[in-house]
Amino acid sequence: MDHIGNFSNAWQQFIRDPHVAHAAYSMTILDSRTGSILFEHAKDLGLAPASTLKTITAAAALHYLGSDYTYETLLQYSGKIDTVTGFLDGYIYIVGSGDPSLGSWRYNETTTADFIIQKWVEAIKQAGIRKCRGIIGDTSRWNYTKTILIDGWTWNDIGYVLIIIF
Repeated sequence: MDHIGNFSNAWQQFIRDPHVAHAAYSMTILDSRTGSILFEHAKDLGLAPASTLKTITAAAALHYLGSDYTYETLLQYSGKIDTVTGFLDGYIYIVGSGDPSLGSWRYNETTTADFIIQKWVEAIKQAGIRKCRGIIGDTSRWNYTKTILIDGWTWNDIGYVLIIIF
């Protein structure tokens, strides 16, 4: 049976449907045994991930990371704190681990950017820091060779994706 031929026919019907006349879509089908490309359409078009892909990603994370896995985003600092002025002669580092919920309004209050920043400010003040040379977002865990901003993503999705690295 020619599954790709059948799929190609279904694809042609899909793209002729007037309901998707102004939609942006992209698809790639791989052979799960060989990794070879069986079908692709608009492979370089950047789109926000569809819910089906999010389900597959969540299942893979559960399988590989386990149900007890917890992301860690660390606040660290370098240098010395002047105990009189509270000046940190160094930097505060935010070291991310890829937490997909960090800063998102999609979960609960404790993942929102406002809540997290408030907790970070409290922790920094508790350490005796009132001023510092700067704050650095440490993305050294990832080896980016190009921008992660993709044409076609909405501003809401771009904000969400950028916070994921922390």
